[in-house]
Amino acid sequence: GRPEPLGYAEFRVASAGYLEAMGMSLLRGRDFARTDQPGTPHVALVSRSLAQSTWPGRDPIGQRLQFGNMDGELEVLNVIGVVADVHERSIERADHGTVYVNYVQRPARARDFSIVVRAQGDPGSVSAAVRQVLASTAAELPVRFSSLAEVYRDSISRQRFSLNLFSVFAVVALLLAATGLYGLMAFMVSQRSAEIAVRLALGSSPGRVLGLVLRQGIALQMTALAVGLILALALTRWMSSLLFGVQTYDPLTFVSVSALLIAVTIGACWLPARRAASVTPRRVLG
Repeated sequence: GRPEPLGYAEFRVASAGYLEAMGMSLLRGRDFARTDQPGTPHVALVSRSLAQSTWPGRDPIGQRLQFGNMDGELEVLNVIGVVADVHERSIERADHGTVYVNYVQRPARARDFSIVVRAQGDPGSVSAAVRQVLASTAAELPVRFSSLAEVYRDSISRQRFSLNLFSVFAVVALLLAATGLYGLMAFMVSQRSAEIAVRLALGSSPGRVLGLVLRQGIALQMTALAVGLILALALTRWMSSLLFGVQTYDPLTFVSVSALLIAVTIGACWLPARRAASVTPRRVLG
């Protein structure tokens, strides 16, 4: 009978050395080799997610599959290795399961392709050397060069715009919060000027008055900070889609932002506190 469909997977044509050039991990089995020729059994590498979903609890090495009709005749592929999942289409999530076939065994079936060069030094000099080689061997081919850094930067342009927009809103919100806190503390000091004058008249030092006002401002901020942390923890699952490579709950981020907010609070409260500490009891109570 007809083979049972296994599901959807990406299809890639690659050659020996591709995994090393791209920094991809070979988890099991072997890579493509020179012994894999058009006349030998066709081989394939599969991604870990595809191996786990297709052959759960079984060894994928040695399994056989057929992949659609992507590049010509339907060939039986012998699985020789398992590679790590990659984020090729999006940094937000890994690709679906992927099948990698050997270009040497299917040379006439690749309509377009990329040459990956792993080198040290200036990318411009490397691209010039590659361009010269291609010009001498296949001058009719249209070629476009991009470094992996450029490809990565282009792939995250939407995320960078969103994060930059969030950063602008965050700075504006921080300035508004600092201004509001300064106004609130100044109002509280003006309302309690008589009380502060009495404290000073009874022998309280300006330093103690300064500390009293600062403590009140910090207490207000700590309450707001606690509410903000709770909301931030609730939003981290959504925000993690914009922060590839960052843990969902990143302690350093929470600690640094909290420290920044406390520093802004102290700065916003300092001037009203100094003003309260410099109150002249005779002028206020007279």
